[in-house]
Amino acid sequence: MAQNHFQLSVDITMGRPREFSHEEVVDSAVEAFWSNGYEALSTADLASAMGVAKSSLYNAFKSKQDVLLYALARYANMHSAAVRRLVDESDTVGALRQLLLNVAQCNDDGRGCLLVNTAAELGAKSVDVQTELKSGFMAMQKAFAAIIKSGVQAGTINFSCDADAVALTLVTGIAGMRVLAKGGYSAAELAPFIDLLVQQLTA
Repeated sequence: MAQNHFQLSVDITMGRPREFSHEEVVDSAVEAFWSNGYEALSTADLASAMGVAKSSLYNAFKSKQDVLLYALARYANMHSAAVRRLVDESDTVGALRQLLLNVAQCNDDGRGCLLVNTAAELGAKSVDVQTELKSGFMAMQKAFAAIIKSGVQAGTINFSCDADAVALTLVTGIAGMRVLAKGGYSAAELAPFIDLLVQQLTA
């Protein structure tokens, strides 16, 4: 994958081309794919959402799928970093429970998870997309494992638990909850499952 820190020239009608950072246009792509999915989003609409000319998109990213790969990586980096910040929480178990409750209650304003959404739409259709998705899910797993290990060291999480295995359980559980939430399950209906996920940290 290309470097993440180059300047992308964008054609405008008059004057010199404006330049946007790679992160800026990829962040816009994340929002576009997250809100619309992949197939329903035309390349022209994607370029418009990114604030670039269609020709510039192809020059910089080569294809719509190439943009998606960058977007998935960016999304995973941002969300795994957000999870890792829970290390600073004094009540690790409480922080993880609140994260799970937030998923059940709002599911990112109903949009769900970009990784989960893309896995359902394209995971079986493209090896490249599948590879990026697995990398993203593994980043989330490692972030949760880091939180669990921190909690074990602090004595707030069961010291005998397997951090990597529990982290995979959390990633799997969250993915499932996001799908069920989109399918109409309420936060109250998902609460017993959240309790089961959290119990493994303290049992």
